[in-house]
Amino acid sequence: MKSIYQTLLEKIPSCPSLALATVTVTVGSTPQKQGNLALFGITGLLAGTIGGGMVENQVAGIIRNTLPLKKSAYYRFDLDKDIRAEEEAICGGHMDILVDADPAFIAMCLNNCYYPCNRASRVF
Repeated sequence: MKSIYQTLLEKIPSCPSLALATVTVTVGSTPQKQGNLALFGITGLLAGTIGGGMVENQVAGIIRNTLPLKKSAYYRFDLDKDIRAEEEAICGGHMDILVDADPAFIAMCLNNCYYPCNRASRVF
């Protein structure tokens, strides 16, 4: 299975409008745990997961609206709604997600790690 970072490196040359979503905090029952990653394009999820269902759909919608502006942000999702609310999550906990709407810097750093150049020395 390919890592999310390998997918990012492959996609960024042909699809410069990407966003990387990272689960940074989870409390209680949540669909995914801290550290999970998902890569989104303007059309939706490309790789990985941050939980599926309501959370992933809401993040995809946020990204669709903010990606053209390259606007990164931090979001909290409360998953403790009443079971009768069909459109809400009912896991019982909450999760925080960082959306990096311009992961080009990450890709550049990864590119230097995965494909180092043939120079005798580099300055980081």
